[in-house]
Amino acid sequence: MLAPELGKNCRRCYERYTQLLPLRRRATVQGAANRRTDGANNIGSKSLQTTSKYNTGNLAFLGDSIWTLYIRGRCLLPPKHITLYHAAADPHVTAERQALYYDQLIAKGLLMAPELQLMQAARTSQSLHFRSRFKDNRQKEQYRKSTAVEALVGYLYMTDQARLQEVMGYVFELMDAVDSAAKGP
Repeated sequence: MLAPELGKNCRRCYERYTQLLPLRRRATVQGAANRRTDGANNIGSKSLQTTSKYNTGNLAFLGDSIWTLYIRGRCLLPPKHITLYHAAADPHVTAERQALYYDQLIAKGLLMAPELQLMQAARTSQSLHFRSRFKDNRQKEQYRKSTAVEALVGYLYMTDQARLQEVMGYVFELMDAVDSAAKGP
């Protein structure tokens, strides 16, 4: 039970977490059952249908925190001052950068068909209400793409963590390429 002294935002996060917890337990069992026996990672359409009863916004909510955790974990080595950690991680958790990773993951064909379907559903979700800070359609599209990436990360976290590791490995390769291009020759 939540302590009464917790604020409204903490209560809301806890409620969302408790809603997603049974799905995680159920999806982990189903994800293991849906994997092929030849060792290849496979996200069966059955597990995608199981998660489709949950809002893609909920998956993106979870995926946002998992994404940040992976990116910050990647920036920990070599040891450095805390401000340098933030400087290294913050550019990769922006909607602009996540939209870039979205485009590159799709262009390189690194995702399976059910993953692409989930990302498309999250990207075109009508439940995304835009804040007034978006001045043009380009920013709205970046936000939609970043929400799609976060929904994919949330979905994979709950259903197939081995596949999540694989996808994040692709993302880390893209990160290195983008960072080296930004530094120049």
